[in-house]
Amino acid sequence: MDELSKRLEALREASQRVCRRLLKTRSDIVAIMVVGSVARGNIHENSDVDLCVLVKYGEHPERERIRELDCDVEVVYTPLRLWRERLYRGIGSMWEIDVSNVVDSLVLYDPYGVVREIKRMFKVYPEEKRRMNILEIFHRMGWYEEAVRYHYLKKNYDVQSVFSKMYVMEALKILFPLNRVYLRGEKHMFEQLKELREIPPGLLEKCLSLLWFKSRGVKHEEATWILETVSDIWRLIKDKIRSSEPGLVR
Repeated sequence: MDELSKRLEALREASQRVCRRLLKTRSDIVAIMVVGSVARGNIHENSDVDLCVLVKYGEHPERERIRELDCDVEVVYTPLRLWRERLYRGIGSMWEIDVSNVVDSLVLYDPYGVVREIKRMFKVYPEEKRRMNILEIFHRMGWYEEAVRYHYLKKNYDVQSVFSKMYVMEALKILFPLNRVYLRGEKHMFEQLKELREIPPGLLEKCLSLLWFKSRGVKHEEATWILETVSDIWRLIKDKIRSSEPGLVR
């Protein structure tokens, strides 16, 4: 067994111990699950445990850090009502991250089946929610595209470059609902992009060229290139939506 495998085993054992301790000390617990890298098994040497504890009552989530077996266990106590509301009514990339955490979770305690129900419901990306998320992210792209164009006309070229990067992040995020895949987290996005099958040719290259481009000392000719590249990305995404999601956008 290599070092990371031993570490994963220790992290999961730590989560089990904390789970047992919490169940002895609290009577309001509905479910407990491990989320994130420890649940998925793709840890690094400094990984800690993210433990989601669903409780019956409360107005907002509360956090606690517990040390167990030389491991940090980050516990988030979330009222069941808020948790369900976020999953049923949420939208956009943050909703995808929330759902993927539950779908990929390692369930430690779920006597009422509330986590099992969500896992079953969202195992496959729901079609209605997927189309809503495409529209939500596409509209956000539009806001940033407008900001890029505005600062170009105002000759605020450095600011224009910053907004182009924000635009690109939305352009990359929209690829996930288009591919019927949940985004697991922004820090995982570039790894996940390698797994997506339906990406318009040339799109990633254009996005990355904007991300790596400077944001200070931008000249007029460079700002023009930024504007043109943003327009190219908009066209590629719009054409993709029109071809795969007829009638969703004009």
